[in-house]
Amino acid sequence: MTRPPRIFLYCGALLLMLLLLAFLGSGSRVHDSLQSYKAALRAKGEKLTFAELERCRSTNLTDTLTVLSNAVPAFLGASFNPGDLEVMKYVGPGRVQLAWKRPSPNWTGAASSNSPPGWEAVAEEIASHQAALADIRAALHAPTPNSGPCTNLMTRFGPNFVMLRSAAQWLTASAFNEIHHAHLEPALQDVEALASMAQLDREECTLVAQATRIAVTDLGLENSWQILQAPGWTDSQLARLQKAWEPVRPVEAIEFAFVGERMYGGEIFAMLHKSGWRKAFPYMGVTAPTKGNWQDFLFNYVWFPSYRLTSLDEDELFRLKMSEETLTGLRMVEAHQPWKEAKQHIDQPGVWIRQADTPVGRLRHLGSLSSFPNTQRITTRTVRVETERQLALAAIALKHYQLRHGTLPPSLAALTPEFVSAMPYDPMSGKALCYRLKPDGRFLLYSVGEDGKDDGGDAKPVSGNTYGLWEGRDWVWPEASDANK
Repeated sequence: MTRPPRIFLYCGALLLMLLLLAFLGSGSRVHDSLQSYKAALRAKGEKLTFAELERCRSTNLTDTLTVLSNAVPAFLGASFNPGDLEVMKYVGPGRVQLAWKRPSPNWTGAASSNSPPGWEAVAEEIASHQAALADIRAALHAPTPNSGPCTNLMTRFGPNFVMLRSAAQWLTASAFNEIHHAHLEPALQDVEALASMAQLDREECTLVAQATRIAVTDLGLENSWQILQAPGWTDSQLARLQKAWEPVRPVEAIEFAFVGERMYGGEIFAMLHKSGWRKAFPYMGVTAPTKGNWQDFLFNYVWFPSYRLTSLDEDELFRLKMSEETLTGLRMVEAHQPWKEAKQHIDQPGVWIRQADTPVGRLRHLGSLSSFPNTQRITTRTVRVETERQLALAAIALKHYQLRHGTLPPSLAALTPEFVSAMPYDPMSGKALCYRLKPDGRFLLYSVGEDGKDDGGDAKPVSGNTYGLWEGRDWVWPEASDANK
């Protein structure tokens, strides 16, 4: 070999060695940063692995899920789907039909066409399934906190959502049937069962388990609004309805889910470190290349070795920081800080993900970009449901005050401590819910909404003609509409 080519090869080898040393040095610094970040989180009391969380898991379990699994199939073949029953039909800004007071139920979907079932058909189906409904109510008297012993987070426990949804829908149909026939006590028992279902699997640190709880909570609160409009409430019944919803904490639930998601991400990165990409990909929602083709060759011998050498620790640190932003935002809501401020933290991962979503970024942050959940959508819904719960607790206490004293209170502060231990608050503002008496003797109760601006209880939609709790300028606890025919 002549001298110039030899010099060229030596220089090339030296350059490669310098690049490799630079990468190794950078990787070492990132690795140290990752370990320091984990240590700081643990010092604050954070649990980063399932093994750390498992020690706090309850073992005293009931057979709630078994009873529900046996009871729900009894409804197969019913003449209607209770999921088609329209619970909250808005007929104007801040005005909802009393569904149970109509001559016939409101139906959506297939049940609304041809010959929709009337109250008589609903009553017949409910009567024929009393045994199954009684089993469901009894099973939910003490809802199990989790699925039992579990040693591997990667099993990804997921509740039988279809079963739980069906049970919740039949409890709704039963409550509507009972309140339509002026049977307040059994309707209350159905709503109490829905509130208990919202406590089922409360120790399962998976997003699907906690999102299911949020959905049940939303349905149960809508049921509560409907039955709360009925006459004949007693002091003890109102106390029971309030007690049913006090321990249900949607924001705390979804925070726990994201703690679990952080642990799940840690397990994925442990696989990438120890076992390679082929074992980890199924848990990331990524389809692995077919063995033997050119993509498989590139992944095995080019991309993954480079990724593990230069970007794996950085990617894990990136995901941890996104999780921390989400949890910070949720904890701000729990600490009664305004939603607009908390939302900046919750939205931050989305900003970082969009910035990283480039051809190079997708290679450097494959673990994060493919496994980090959509935090904005589920957290927004959760905080809305918590706002709805606070409105419901305030409305129950107002009715309770009125029943006992014969008049509505001059302010929400008058509800404490006789009817509530802490005044219901507005997660949107971080302050007390807005409340005032109307000249006609009714009350106006509302949240300022996501913009944080008090529009005086204006329930008119921000845009368009769609009415609903979340469409108004302010989020107003609705009044019953007289348009029930």
